[in-house]
Amino acid sequence: MVEWMLSNVVCHEFEKAVGKGQYETGKAMHIGFHLNPKNDDQYHVVNMYLFAPGNYVFVVSQDERINAVGDHVVGKMQVLCYHDSCWRDSIQRFIFENQGTLSRFSAFANLSDWYDVLTLTEDEKKFLRRIEDWKHSLPYPTGNFLESNPFDKRGIWAGKAREA
Repeated sequence: MVEWMLSNVVCHEFEKAVGKGQYETGKAMHIGFHLNPKNDDQYHVVNMYLFAPGNYVFVVSQDERINAVGDHVVGKMQVLCYHDSCWRDSIQRFIFENQGTLSRFSAFANLSDWYDVLTLTEDEKKFLRRIEDWKHSLPYPTGNFLESNPFDKRGIWAGKAREA
């Protein structure tokens, strides 16, 4: 029940503060979901971005953590949803799947806020489109054409990251 209410708050705030049809402006929402660290990690946050270039909404996430020896590790970006009908469900599913480890939420700009409204760069918008195109291309492309992720520069500890 609490997971459902929290996901509704997130979705409502996205629609109010950002909205759909933001391709030209690049306006998006970011929420840092802080999770209890696993293993010997010192810190773990999942950065979630919501961006609706048209009517469809991208819901993407990216792990960021400080491991046991103090290294900053950034994971691969995952598309939780890109559609006009399942984006709310993907947020609810994420919250439900992590309910036992959620500790708090934060923004990049002010750690006492629970979300940011960001302006995505052209590279970030292109990266999201490439991820979606890759998912639907047959045969699947080979190589690491998604190797450079511009979102890596946005993390809580941006700057000294190594890929997971």
